[in-house]
Amino acid sequence: MCEGNRITSNCEAAGHDCSHCADSDGAGGCAHSTNDAPAQRTMEDYLDLTYKQNQVIALKLDAYAKDLRKAGRNDVADQLTRAIPEFEKGNMYINLAKSMLQERF
Repeated sequence: MCEGNRITSNCEAAGHDCSHCADSDGAGGCAHSTNDAPAQRTMEDYLDLTYKQNQVIALKLDAYAKDLRKAGRNDVADQLTRAIPEFEKGNMYINLAKSMLQERF
């Protein structure tokens, strides 16, 4: 859930107080929550994570393309190589969104 620039856990957003739960993580989440990550992440944190994931995916696609070229599958490698700039372009927009978030808050 997004409230301004703060991400809340599903429990917190539903009004459930997890502080009394035996498995409370102390950050607003427990077994009732579907979040595996701390509940206090910001939108900027999620944008950073997405940016890093895009970088990793682009590197993997490049490695897969090289392996496919070695195997003689240039046609498939070409398609993967064409996808890489799209991840890089996506990261450009993620950086722009982060900048816009920082200006507003």
